[in-house]
Amino acid sequence: MNPTAEPTGRRPIVCMVAPNGARRTQADHPRLPITADEIAAAAEAARQAGACALHLHVREQDGRHTLSPARYRQAMNKIAALCGDDLLVQITTEAAGRYGTKSQFDVIYEIRPQAASLAVREFARASQHDITKLDRWMRDHNVLPQWIVYDMDDLNLYRDWVRDGGLSGAAYPVLFVLGAYDPPTDATAEMLPPFLAYREAISHWMVCAFGPNESAILEEAAKKGGHIRVGFENNLCRPPDMGGGPAADNAELVAAAVAAARRHGREPATPRQTRQLLTPQWR
Repeated sequence: MNPTAEPTGRRPIVCMVAPNGARRTQADHPRLPITADEIAAAAEAARQAGACALHLHVREQDGRHTLSPARYRQAMNKIAALCGDDLLVQITTEAAGRYGTKSQFDVIYEIRPQAASLAVREFARASQHDITKLDRWMRDHNVLPQWIVYDMDDLNLYRDWVRDGGLSGAAYPVLFVLGAYDPPTDATAEMLPPFLAYREAISHWMVCAFGPNESAILEEAAKKGGHIRVGFENNLCRPPDMGGGPAADNAELVAAAVAAARRHGREPATPRQTRQLLTPQWR
């Protein structure tokens, strides 16, 4: 199949909600969830709007980003109480300027989550031995990795790891991040095609996009067969065709993204399909 061909039929799409991120606060938007209860409520609202996975950040009491296993467990338990098995939870290992690689590795080992996101450029600070060890442990313990790439250097390094056997899978789910927090850079549609030109070692691809072009970019990703991550971590505003301005909450952005995906024959994945689509092709 041509990797850039438009899909036919109603193919499942993973719509992952990223409700808060590591940096924004309720000064940016009053409905940005910070506490475990707020995150769980946002998760359930997003699930009802069509999300089938959640990218989880948790915060300290003072609102700072944390990789605390205790904070993760608290939030995960509250999400499970509201959403049951209908929402796959992926924890972040993002350093956000606060953590070294040991803490990033240890949080996965300690809580054994359903899934975890791993930024190539952050994990590249670790030894190849430690990366390989974690990768094989995740395979053996059925923890689903998603590799995050911000640019072509990240993508080239990731595929080197796969090619050279540093990662034990033949292909992994990969998230393409368009735009950035620092320096603040809004995503544009022109940022996506370079990533799509190379698909080897990628089992399924997903896109998130910073700024007001999020909705248009995610619709293009859905059209081209990709998966989407949407929410306040990357964008706080409604799509232009909904009038723009601040979104009511994360669920409103999820509903808009799902509606756009349906325009291109995509349907939110079931829990079983979500797990299948986020599972690497292990060797």
